[in-house]
Amino acid sequence: MSKSICINRIRIRPYQRKGSSTLRWLADIPQDMAGGKRCRKFFDSVKEAKDFANSYSSRLFRGLNPVNDNGTPRMTFDELTNNWLENQILRVSIGKKKPSSLETDRNRLKKVLPRIGGQYLDGFDTELLEWYQVQRLGDNVSPDTVNSDIKLIRKVMNWGKQRKIDCAMPPIEPLQPEKREMYIPTPKEMERVLANVCKKTRLVARFILETGCRAGEAYNLKWDHLDLSNLEASIRAGESWTPKTKHSARTIPISHQLADDLSRLPKVSAYVFPGRVPKKPLTSIRKGLAAGVRKAGLIHKGQPVHLCVHDLRKINASWRAMSGVPERVLQDLLGHAPGTSVTNKHYVFTNEDAKRKAVFSINACANDA
Repeated sequence: MSKSICINRIRIRPYQRKGSSTLRWLADIPQDMAGGKRCRKFFDSVKEAKDFANSYSSRLFRGLNPVNDNGTPRMTFDELTNNWLENQILRVSIGKKKPSSLETDRNRLKKVLPRIGGQYLDGFDTELLEWYQVQRLGDNVSPDTVNSDIKLIRKVMNWGKQRKIDCAMPPIEPLQPEKREMYIPTPKEMERVLANVCKKTRLVARFILETGCRAGEAYNLKWDHLDLSNLEASIRAGESWTPKTKHSARTIPISHQLADDLSRLPKVSAYVFPGRVPKKPLTSIRKGLAAGVRKAGLIHKGQPVHLCVHDLRKINASWRAMSGVPERVLQDLLGHAPGTSVTNKHYVFTNEDAKRKAVFSINACANDA
């Protein structure tokens, strides 16, 4: 039985190279439907190919010309995105992009494409993007999330423009982000939290809190990354894990007490904090930390405080900033790019104690004439 499918004269078939399957599908558009020149499109699944064929023929039927004046097929944002994703997969394969970043982009596009994927690139304008902003806010997502969507759209459009595709990102004003407020516990309060965390979770949470490293950096820390005699921990790539950015690879100083406690851990694995299977790293301390915060009974403005693992990193950054650590040093310790606004914007917060210490008074004597 042939796997070839014909939808409104657009033939869809498995794409083969040298007689071998590529696990991809080809949509073959006849020349009279593609502006005088045969056109072929490639897809990862037969469903995508069918959707394209139905959409393409539907646009023809409705009189929406799918070809440009020069005879080349007009491209939708959906089609541009497919090409962009192919390029990103290639970048991942040669180490220029992290797989996790690609997965983040894919998940974000799942929200973008249903609303604007069918739009022709030459029809992109500010009004369309403002309509998209309104629609996404209606999904009860934050302005920051909508702004991140727009940034990804801009990234895809700019990629197309660099490759001589007729597309241009229209000007669009970002939404005003919500005011971020985070309660920064005092060191005494965090000691209470750690005292209520189970023994297995305690040292991992303390390591993140004291060093300000990312959770993934702590989970994937290996014994040969530690220099306990020199009180240093190195964040560097392993066989199956790489730091988030090039600035994330760094050496972090640690305290004498933390080094002593780490040295007492049993070395049952190459990882300092192994998971249930010793050959693999720990994957999460979320539940253990949440239980410790709940038992510690932290209260702020009459409400219980909730902390996630990433908040430990923010607490570290805030404590250091309030103690006078220069921003440039803080960026190095956190693994941020020099000069980035991310550190102050998203990681440094203040608490009531710091605000009260900033209070001063002026003694003035007024002499009555």
